[in-house]
Amino acid sequence: MQLELKQVFSEEGFRLSFEGELDLSDEELYGAFPYVKPIILRGTVENKSAVVMLRYHASVGFSRECDRCLDPAEAMLEYDFEHVLVAVEEKGKHAAAKKNQDESDILSDDRSDELVFVPDFRLELDDVAREDILLETPTRFLCRQECKGLCPKCGCNLNHAQCNCDLSQPDPRLAALRDLLSGADE
Repeated sequence: MQLELKQVFSEEGFRLSFEGELDLSDEELYGAFPYVKPIILRGTVENKSAVVMLRYHASVGFSRECDRCLDPAEAMLEYDFEHVLVAVEEKGKHAAAKKNQDESDILSDDRSDELVFVPDFRLELDDVAREDILLETPTRFLCRQECKGLCPKCGCNLNHAQCNCDLSQPDPRLAALRDLLSGADE
């Protein structure tokens, strides 16, 4: 979705509302395609005191295996994003070189992750939203907070059944650590 923002940048107090969908179904993440539904984007671009702000809300349908029990799990993730928009006019190579220098000066600022450059007053909202959503996507995903996971011995899903494995025996891979700790007590 492309937003034409010339009027927003030129008129203080002007506010542009938008609503649309973003399809990330072909985006692979951690070996899966977790974005099962189109992402709903709703927001505004507003010129307030000569500062143009982009604020939007993203509703993300997310589906992936639980990291503890490996069962399929779904969730609706809700995110709010905010960026300062900076207009950049592109006229010829000299202007593009100057623009790159100006951008690198601005990018050295600590707040550069909040800035979005808008060439010729046109904002590709899909690109901005895609980056924001991918950065916010959880690296660890659970079907529910109290997920019991899998039995370390037999692999039984402890959410669905209780196995009869004897878990009192420690993991043999930790024997060296156990010996080290028992030697420290003496």
